[in-house]
Amino acid sequence: MRNAFAFAALAALGLGAPGCATAPAPAIPVAVSAPAPVEALPPRSGYGAVIARAGGAGAPQLSDVVRRLGEADIDNREGVGAMLTYRADACALVLVFASDTLAEAHALPRQTGGAAPALDDCVEAVYARNRR
Repeated sequence: MRNAFAFAALAALGLGAPGCATAPAPAIPVAVSAPAPVEALPPRSGYGAVIARAGGAGAPQLSDVVRRLGEADIDNREGVGAMLTYRADACALVLVFASDTLAEAHALPRQTGGAAPALDDCVEAVYARNRR
């Protein structure tokens, strides 16, 4: 019996019996992922504020609009009036000129039944499209 006890003690030391001090378990590495980079939006031109002056003091001239936004997709001119239509993916920008001065500006949805975009957002979309 004494030999059996000694054998059990040696076996416990050699096999690491429960309750005996053992080396700590290795740490499991935890993958830490960095947040996805936020895609920077292109800088806004601020030209929407100029277009918003349509029909008032400081309304832009036809030549200024064409210089800033590029050639219109549809350019209708008759006498001293003109109507320029610019197309972007989500909107159409319709600009009406009287005597070379912007009289009206409208942002319309490109799809029937769609919500009308904000004038500033439509101007920025046209500006970005024409700068590619």
